[in-house]
Amino acid sequence: CYGTPQDVEVDVNIKGVVKSDSTGNAIPGIKIVATGSNQTLYSDSAGAFSFYIPMEKNYRLIFSDVASTQNGLFANKDTVILNNESQKEINLEVFLQHN
Repeated sequence: CYGTPQDVEVDVNIKGVVKSDSTGNAIPGIKIVATGSNQTLYSDSAGAFSFYIPMEKNYRLIFSDVASTQNGLFANKDTVILNNESQKEINLEVFLQHN
């Protein structure tokens, strides 16, 4: 697992909270895949997530509702985050739409 910092000089911490677009409430159990790094994790009970991946120019994250308490209620979200390669930490607030 690459989720912890391996080399602080070349890693970036991507963290954030997954929320419902209609209520603004946090969504626990959302699957988050960072493509290209083979990392998969799930949002915690507060909808939060955090992981370290090697620094790149951009990151593709896929959010899917496969294990949340509302299992399948929210649509998948595929997003690309741009990085200027100098950011050591990226904070996100991700809103998922209801199916």
